[in-house]
Amino acid sequence: MKKLSIVTLVIIALTSGRMSFVMAAEEKNAGINTVEQNVNDLLLIRDDDSLSDKEKAAKEIEVKTKILEGVLSLSLDEVKNLNGKLKDLPEFPKDSQEKKMQEGFMKSLEVHAAYYNEELNKLALLQTLAELRNMAEEVKKYRETVYNSDVQKIVEFALVFYSENVLGVSNNRLDKISGDIKKLSGMGYIRAGAFDSQMAKAKDLLELAAKLQKQAKEIVLKVPDGKDMVSDNAPAELIIKDGEVKKLPAPTNLMGDSLNKIKEAYGIFLQISKDVRKALGIK
Repeated sequence: MKKLSIVTLVIIALTSGRMSFVMAAEEKNAGINTVEQNVNDLLLIRDDDSLSDKEKAAKEIEVKTKILEGVLSLSLDEVKNLNGKLKDLPEFPKDSQEKKMQEGFMKSLEVHAAYYNEELNKLALLQTLAELRNMAEEVKKYRETVYNSDVQKIVEFALVFYSENVLGVSNNRLDKISGDIKKLSGMGYIRAGAFDSQMAKAKDLLELAAKLQKQAKEIVLKVPDGKDMVSDNAPAELIIKDGEVKKLPAPTNLMGDSLNKIKEAYGIFLQISKDVRKALGIK
């Protein structure tokens, strides 16, 4: 099983949670399922006593080639989708930090795409199990030491502006509901102040979501400077200031908390809608 572990570790890397944001579920699952099926085929080949050692080796080469091809293709799909996420972001001012980061990230994705395409071309020339194992190890190392850290930063950067958009839509929703309640109250359909506490809670949740989002954005925009920043590969950033080491929350955690607050607010919106419909006699 040791020989297989190199390939499966690469596959595990491809099934990370970030792909839920980067790629559509159908697209992601189709690619991963194909690779996993090839891994299962490889196990069956090794357990097939009807095959000679030479036949097993030939089939292993064929299947391992498919596995690596699938892994590299999934990586290219991820790069393509990340590039699309960056292009879909708002138009930033020319000399802004956001614009510089966006362009820098897109250039880094070009480098990653070139690497994976080059590996695909090399793969077509490989003929032995040893060569395939070496490539699997190289790809695994590249992802762990270069690619994954870049992708994490890109995902955090894109999520910041995604969450900004969600927050904006949520605040518009709050304003609309508030306006509708005032109209209905003024017309005597619902009691004045009937939803004040719920609306106040929803507003507080969205304000907290905005604070969390703002904190995440400040961290994300600061990271590329490299000034006073050190990395420990932990789920949080460390910043050294005035000789004191301070731990900052991971941007993804902050944005996750922010989106959860927005989700809570929408739960309140839904309940208000149900209560209003009930008051109006609408089923």
